[in-house]
Amino acid sequence: MRSNRSRLSARWEIIPADPAARDKLARELEISPVLAQLLVNRGIRESESAFRFLKPSLSDLRQPFSPEPLPDLDRAVERVIRAVSGREKITIFGDYDADGISATAILYLFLSRLGVTVDWELPNRIKEGYGLNPEAVRKIKARGSDLIITVDCGTANLEEIALARELGLPVIVIDHHEVGGELPPALAVVNPKRKDSRFPFGDLAGVGVAYYFLIALRQRLRETGMLNPEGNNLREYLDLVALGTIADMMPLREENRILVAFGLRELAQSQRPGIQALRKVAGTFGKKPVSAEEVGYYLAPRINAGGRLGDSQIGMKLLLAGDPGEARMAAEELDRYNRSRQKEEEKILQGARKKIAEIFPAAGDRPAGLVLADPGWHPGVVGIVASKLMEELNRPVCLIAVAEGLGRGSGRSLPGISLIRILGELSADLETFGGHELAAGFKILPETISRFAQGFQGAVGRMLETEPGALEPAIRVDQELDYPGMLELLDSGLENLEPFGMGNPEPVFLGRGLRTREAGLVGSRHLRMILDWENSSTRAIGFGMAGRHDLKTGDKLDILFCLRRDRGFFRNGKTGPAASLVLQDMRRAGEQI
Repeated sequence: MRSNRSRLSARWEIIPADPAARDKLARELEISPVLAQLLVNRGIRESESAFRFLKPSLSDLRQPFSPEPLPDLDRAVERVIRAVSGREKITIFGDYDADGISATAILYLFLSRLGVTVDWELPNRIKEGYGLNPEAVRKIKARGSDLIITVDCGTANLEEIALARELGLPVIVIDHHEVGGELPPALAVVNPKRKDSRFPFGDLAGVGVAYYFLIALRQRLRETGMLNPEGNNLREYLDLVALGTIADMMPLREENRILVAFGLRELAQSQRPGIQALRKVAGTFGKKPVSAEEVGYYLAPRINAGGRLGDSQIGMKLLLAGDPGEARMAAEELDRYNRSRQKEEEKILQGARKKIAEIFPAAGDRPAGLVLADPGWHPGVVGIVASKLMEELNRPVCLIAVAEGLGRGSGRSLPGISLIRILGELSADLETFGGHELAAGFKILPETISRFAQGFQGAVGRMLETEPGALEPAIRVDQELDYPGMLELLDSGLENLEPFGMGNPEPVFLGRGLRTREAGLVGSRHLRMILDWENSSTRAIGFGMAGRHDLKTGDKLDILFCLRRDRGFFRNGKTGPAASLVLQDMRRAGEQI
């Protein structure tokens, strides 16, 4: 997926080669040494695990019940089966983002096909905030529900679930968020992040945990004769599992890699009207294969845009739409929300940059952790801007939108600096908080923001004592390639490493001594070049690198790049595909790396 951390003159770190491990994998799997080294760089050194990585299979998914089950899974499944057989009404309560909406959708679709009376509820991000709230619990009870299932939320809702219990409304929590101290008083808490969880893979998305619940539920329904062996093929839900997993930036390793790999195939051929309409408004319909990049940059942001600006219902209606016309209307509305989100994002970004320049005029004065607040910022968009500033400044960032006597904050952090741990340390200054190591949200009273900012800076500083290089910008480089090595990799199955994303970054390569033949701009933000490399020409594009447009014909460069196929160029007079380069950074040839 796209990345460009070059704005801070990042250090280039070439991962040391391991010839012994590389050659062993290359020999045992009969793959190129270049591809084998890429596997070693990702910590995959044994041929069996390397084979599973290159050839993911649904049969390699761990089983939900044994030998190391998800916690409370038995209890949750048995209670839902009782609800199905007793014709009880079930309400699914999800989160307002793409992960929560996808999770809500797959549970709703599966249970509806069983003939269950099922309803769904998503909170309004602006008015209600994240997770269950007392009003929602009372409303669900008043509508006659007999059971609540929360997805992608619920672990932190101790008081709300206690209220539901008082009202005689049992709750099953299906979640993946960090567990603080006490578990909520729910009938079951199915969460791989529980300290007592024996499930070996703890990084499932919310939709991934929901999918595992459906695997277990279907298995028990078949065993009890309530579902025929061919009934309710779960493979058709994998498009939504991939959508939610990529949107929530979960690491694409182990279970997630399998679910996303097969989910992207389902997305490419999906007959779901909502998915087709979403791809049409995004301009990607008909393109195959579907990549994680398409989901992360074009599809998921549109679904998230509704929730960010206040109406998560539209995303759910899109995914559940059975009629193409209904799906088209929902997709177009989400597209309008996305354009509004982009405008709001740019406004906040410019405002935040201005604040930083005013408060810290010298770059060296900037603290290790940055907290900014403003009453004019939109609470649904500050998280995206925090992420952009974190990448620009290479330090943890929290942005807080203040309105009606309350600050709604969102933070983003770097590997090695746990945001959720920091917020836990500073919880006395917060009304609520939750999230992950790299991304979290919180609510705060305006009068405590200044103290929180100081505490945040101190907490980041303490973490840097054990992670001293965390704020030093660096680009990890998989290998140095010459032109023949690049062609070898292109021909030897680089695409078998896909899908790329969190936990499985797209490989970055170093090429030396390329000469600039042409350089220009695509729009106002992107750099386009044609480079000569060992008597051949190669296209290159640098996303967001328009500021580097000071090149002259004949300039000699060392570059960092990701490698793509380019069927518009031919190599050596033959009709085979050539290479296209996605630039990550570049320097004048010979400059110190």
